[in-house]
Amino acid sequence: MGSKGRPPKLIIEDLPRKFIREINFKDGRSQKWHYDLDRNPNGNPIEVEMFYPEGFFEDETKTKKKKNGKKEKRS
Repeated sequence: MGSKGRPPKLIIEDLPRKFIREINFKDGRSQKWHYDLDRNPNGNPIEVEMFYPEGFFEDETKTKKKKNGKKEKRS
């Protein structure tokens, strides 16, 4: 059987109130999750930054090339 009485108080003040978690993926993407437990005590991130390697989105590279290049003339 367990002990009787009130359980001891847990001291959580040793943990940092603001911190950043960095996540790196195998395909070159990375994310930074910013936490501030004073602003959001539930533990949800207050900001998420997402970074993609150059040329990750094929559509963006095609549109950039079309904008920089000359327009095609149709006959």
